[in-house]
Amino acid sequence: MGYKDILKKYKSGELNEGEKAKIEEEIEKVEAINEYLNDKIDEELFGTNKVEEYNLDEMGKEQDELTININKAINNKLKKYAIIVASSVVTFIIFIYIILSPIMNLIFYNPAKEIKVNNGSINQIAIPIFAYMDLHSVDRGFIYKPKIEKEGFGKYQITLETQLDSHFEKRTATIKRGRLVNEGDYGFLYPGSGMKWGTFSFNRQVGSDYKSEDRAREIFDDLKPTTKVKVAISFKNNITLKELCDYMKKYDKVGFFYAPVKISEVGYQGYTGITLGRSGYGMTNFYDKEKYPYLDLLQYDGVDIPPEIYEEHFMTLLNYMNDQKKFNKVIRSYFDYESIISYVEQYGIYSYGVVVKGTVEEVKKLMEDENYDDIFVLDTWLTSYTN
Repeated sequence: MGYKDILKKYKSGELNEGEKAKIEEEIEKVEAINEYLNDKIDEELFGTNKVEEYNLDEMGKEQDELTININKAINNKLKKYAIIVASSVVTFIIFIYIILSPIMNLIFYNPAKEIKVNNGSINQIAIPIFAYMDLHSVDRGFIYKPKIEKEGFGKYQITLETQLDSHFEKRTATIKRGRLVNEGDYGFLYPGSGMKWGTFSFNRQVGSDYKSEDRAREIFDDLKPTTKVKVAISFKNNITLKELCDYMKKYDKVGFFYAPVKISEVGYQGYTGITLGRSGYGMTNFYDKEKYPYLDLLQYDGVDIPPEIYEEHFMTLLNYMNDQKKFNKVIRSYFDYESIISYVEQYGIYSYGVVVKGTVEEVKKLMEDENYDDIFVLDTWLTSYTN
């Protein structure tokens, strides 16, 4: 007969006196063990804390003491849980900002990464920006070292200061997780910055009889002869770099900014050309001059630049940009530099126009040149006209 059956008979009074005595002895042992275990648990749970500070009445003192100790035990447990939860939250936040953010900065393109060259260092996006704008931006001017603000999680704010004549301008762009995003004045990193559709007749649709000259003459009629304007001059026939240099010497009263170059036999691939005159970054010590000779032309300040130097400068820029795979991916460049290099090596470097700045009086003289085809007004000063 099992122990459970014996207990049932004990409860129903079916056991004889001897069996009943043995069961009661076992029960007494169990009660003693339980009492001992309870005392042991109380000691471990509540420790040796005294409760004299609670000013308890003699009557019911034991009950009150038990209640207080239970409350204290519960509060201690809750505090422990609260500390654990708070610690977990803090740890998670630390992981996000201290660990995850730097990891994302490592995974994605970091424009602020310092590149050591010669005896100095420069952030890795600086010279690619300069070279890219040299080729594709007509109003680049002189560029100062870009400032980069780290915003965390692979996001960077880029501020670029340019100087065109005496005019300073700050431009911003945002790179987020390895891509240029639509924030700030990001347009300055896109081809043809400063120009509009149809600026040069070469890029207009085949068979188009559109002429921007009529609008230009209307604007000029409302301006004083000494008012300065920035215009794009289109040529009837494309010219070589030697002819371009002769053209600039012939009309030396105006300032020449940019000369777009023909880079394909058919189709329009965006503005690619040469920034004319002093093309400086002030950072000639931060790139390999043997691999990229004449990447900038800072040394020609105030000196006429020979056509062969312009040619080497243009080819160096193309080769340099062809090597900047990461940068081109970040800004989503659509230029196929290998194809451009192949084309100009086969057919030569020819310009189909120029961007210049001068007085209305001097610019009108360009319109009398035998190779003149059309004119597009890009900007004017000291006037309400801004096209």
